[in-house]
Amino acid sequence: MKGKRLLLFVCAIVTLCSAAPTLLGQEQAQEQVKNPRLQGHFTVRRPAQGVDLDAIKGEMAKSTTLPLWTFDVHSSRDGQSYPGVMVGLDPFTSPGSVSVPTQVIPVIIKTHTTAVSFDSTTGILTTKPALTIFDPTVADTACLAAPNNVPTKLFKESPILSPATFNFGGTIVGRTEYSDAFQRGNFWKALGSNVSKYHVLLNAEFLDPITIDVPAVYGTTLTPAFVLAALGPPPDCGPLGIVDFGCLDN
Repeated sequence: MKGKRLLLFVCAIVTLCSAAPTLLGQEQAQEQVKNPRLQGHFTVRRPAQGVDLDAIKGEMAKSTTLPLWTFDVHSSRDGQSYPGVMVGLDPFTSPGSVSVPTQVIPVIIKTHTTAVSFDSTTGILTTKPALTIFDPTVADTACLAAPNNVPTKLFKESPILSPATFNFGGTIVGRTEYSDAFQRGNFWKALGSNVSKYHVLLNAEFLDPITIDVPAVYGTTLTPAFVLAALGPPPDCGPLGIVDFGCLDN
């Protein structure tokens, strides 16, 4: 599998955190000289120029499921105007609530080998036959604890689809879904007193899962014991899957 484009996946959701030491005194000053702040740029909302918005709106009107609005911004960086289309109602002229149809499709991935050794010089994994199934619709007893051990259930109950209170930069934008809160924060000043009226909510529909059966030549699995032996602690709670995602293009 050397030289391949690889996709690494796990059987459960993992959050990674990193911390960097704080630079003090002279070191901080030197770092600021080496890495000057990037110049800020801004955009101003204005009528679209050179774009047939009537044609775009005509196409948008044909959509019976996805609410859209158009906008145009003027860039301070190059002086050009850029049009765009965004999901929801126009927060500047007609703030309101919309429900966006959202289909969630669980993906089950099967691999047919497991790694038994790794050559750090050549980068080659030696494998043996072994079936591993990464299935987010069934309980994960290795990495999660009951009753919250089914990944799709966790996703459904997460702030992506379930209301939570969000605080962005010290401003509480309300109790809602994450994407709605983020969008509300984007237009916080423009919405003003209409902020409570503005929503872009996801109307999720969970569909039947699809299965990707990865041929042995295109993927393998690393067991927790193998990862611990090859990479050292901390050990993983579940297996890791490696797939040459170039094969998925076919």
